[in-house]
Amino acid sequence: MGFLELFQRKPKPKDLTTDVTAELEGEDLDALFPIPGEEFLEDIGADELCEIVKKMLQDDQVSSEMETFKTFIGNSNYIIQPPDENDTELAEKYQEYLNYDGGRLLTQIDNFFESLEYGSVNLEVIWKDPKEIVEKAGSASSIGDVWVIDRLKPLDHSRYSYNKKGELVDNQSGKKLTFENYPYRFITITHNMRGGNPNGNSLLLKAYWPWVFRKACIKAGLLYVKKSIIPSIVAIYKAGKNKTETQEQGALIAKELSKLANSSGIAMANVESINNIDPTSKGTDVIDLVELFNRMISKAILGVATLTNDTRYSNRGDTTSQENLIEARAKKVSVQEFQPGINTLLKWTAELNLGEIPADRFPFFKFIYEYDPTFEETIKAVTARVPISGTWFYKKFNIKPPEDEDDQLVEPQAAAPVVASSDGDGFFFSEPKKNKPPLTKGILKVLPNITGKK
Repeated sequence: MGFLELFQRKPKPKDLTTDVTAELEGEDLDALFPIPGEEFLEDIGADELCEIVKKMLQDDQVSSEMETFKTFIGNSNYIIQPPDENDTELAEKYQEYLNYDGGRLLTQIDNFFESLEYGSVNLEVIWKDPKEIVEKAGSASSIGDVWVIDRLKPLDHSRYSYNKKGELVDNQSGKKLTFENYPYRFITITHNMRGGNPNGNSLLLKAYWPWVFRKACIKAGLLYVKKSIIPSIVAIYKAGKNKTETQEQGALIAKELSKLANSSGIAMANVESINNIDPTSKGTDVIDLVELFNRMISKAILGVATLTNDTRYSNRGDTTSQENLIEARAKKVSVQEFQPGINTLLKWTAELNLGEIPADRFPFFKFIYEYDPTFEETIKAVTARVPISGTWFYKKFNIKPPEDEDDQLVEPQAAAPVVASSDGDGFFFSEPKKNKPPLTKGILKVLPNITGKK
């Protein structure tokens, strides 16, 4: 039954008769909200994991928190650091591999994020044939006649896994997809490896239990809405001489009560009273429970309780501190889990094209996290006369630079002369000139017309 049908459907006499006898009112909650045992996640199989991940990512709260965390992980720059400052040849090659086809390899790194959902992701490396590159780009190709990675293909999580010996195995064919059997072919990215298990541990499953109870609360909320909009109607009447006569009277009264669904008035004989049974709990009780599990989902994925649907619960505590905690968690994932995988792919590309390379000559792909100043901090730096890039400032705070001098909202002031203080202990700037640029005067002139004040 659809959501709208729940409130549009007119009750049938038979349904009302059942409601009168209260057969559905005391339905078992365990039957309404089936919940698996506590040990469920310990022995979960690959097929069950795939199904759970699919369902959890359909939840708006879970998916939004995961996307937020992925954004924090991807919000970084990188450098390619050569082992020797005087030997940058390989570092330049690395950059060429990364720049190929508009940075295609870095966009393929998004497949690494599946390791957060499943615990690990096994990827098949699809190489681009050098002949295809030359034919497509011609002699003008900056990459030249070399092997490069075309794409990273995620393998089926239920079919491929690691055995107890730490070997990647195709569970259907029994083939071992080791480097010796398939060189430069398969790579695994693992999240939160414990006990040396390459299959890892899913970040998403940390939010499993609050997700389960959140679903149950939403179901309970829909039942509450149904009962509050269409309350149960109970008629108290004198029973007949026998069971059959009582049932006939109940059916007749139920048929008349069905007219109340359209807010029509009715009169019935042999009925002492008609009562409505309204929900005893408040709607806010359900909302509070849902928001409680929203915060638990946030805590499980982001490490802090944030991003809820109710403003009463949003951004509790210091927002900056919350973001710092999320950034620290995201940095750990990118540096400890993603970064080694990228270095492996670049190392493989170099070996395929340049042959055997001494281990001490390989460059190092490294994520870097720069401090991100706020607008207030930037203005303080400008006031303190710290040199700042104008291009960076306009781009950082999404401000369009003035087209010319007449388009400037504020007229730039010339640098004030530096004069020595009277006591000789420091330096102070002279009082700046106070003036108003032409554009500011124009805005003040038309402001009364805009605001409607004369």
